[in-house]
Amino acid sequence: MYCCECSSEVHERAKICPVCGCNPRGITSDLAGGTIAGAYLLAVLFPIFGLIAALYLACKKEAAHGVVVAGVSLLSMVFSFFLLASSLVAL
Repeated sequence: MYCCECSSEVHERAKICPVCGCNPRGITSDLAGGTIAGAYLLAVLFPIFGLIAALYLACKKEAAHGVVVAGVSLLSMVFSFFLLASSLVAL
């Protein structure tokens, strides 16, 4: 069997390529794309639930998506706070 990234020979039962460190069978995920997309949507619309979704993704070995969802949630909270503060000042 050969690695799909670097084309080096890899044992059939290997979980990572010894040369490049990638998954020799390609990128696999335990989560469906809809779960990750839903986490991003929650992060924008309901930031508190977006943070919970970020923790869920981090626990499911999707740490990269978890960090981004947490960042989007925090930015959404900050934007909402400033939007609310500016509307209260206008009153």
